[in-house]
Amino acid sequence: MNPLTRSLDSLQRRGMRRSLQSTTNILGDWWFDRRHGTDTMSRLQQDEIEVDSPHKASAHAYIPTRGRPFRAVLRSLDFPADSVFVDYGSGKGKLLMLATEFRFKRIVGIEYAPELHRIALANIKRLAQPVAARIQPVCADATAYQLADDENVFYFYNPFERDVLELVVERIRESIDRNPRHIWVIYVDPRFSDAFADRLGLEQTRTFTHGGFDVVVLEGGTPAPGGATA
Repeated sequence: MNPLTRSLDSLQRRGMRRSLQSTTNILGDWWFDRRHGTDTMSRLQQDEIEVDSPHKASAHAYIPTRGRPFRAVLRSLDFPADSVFVDYGSGKGKLLMLATEFRFKRIVGIEYAPELHRIALANIKRLAQPVAARIQPVCADATAYQLADDENVFYFYNPFERDVLELVVERIRESIDRNPRHIWVIYVDPRFSDAFADRLGLEQTRTFTHGGFDVVVLEGGTPAPGGATA
């Protein structure tokens, strides 16, 4: 779908306000890539990605989150200053780079496709040190990733179907059982948000709509100390 056709389709489906927001988001991401010399905007369908995983059929296309709504969501939430951000399905690393604008102690990206992981590594190298040193890209199946017990902010852009999501949620639950803590889940295109409520006891605390993005925030666990990351 070319840009003109996509814009007309967006106008028809979303209306003028959300379409203008979407266009502004796209322009902002184009400028990010141009300024940093990175490659984050182009989409990839699963049949275009070579990967050896039993969960490939449950994985969704690589569609990058737009930077403006991502920043807006993070700025609205109150994280402890030593928080750790984890992006499930981190793709080309765009959100990992954007997350360095906030005071996260560490920034972890989990991507199961080696091709996308390699692009992310190349993109991250273009950031200045020591900023890039805070980012930890991991090439692994999300269901096999062993969480560190300080990881507390989890980001999902609807990366996979319910069967895989429930396995990932179980890994998060195991980590919380080992080290009880307050956690946040930021879920874009939230088709299966009930999985977090049912298995982790999280409550939906916020909803956002910006351009083409619908986002819910779920949180719960032990009380969180104050101190925002933004």
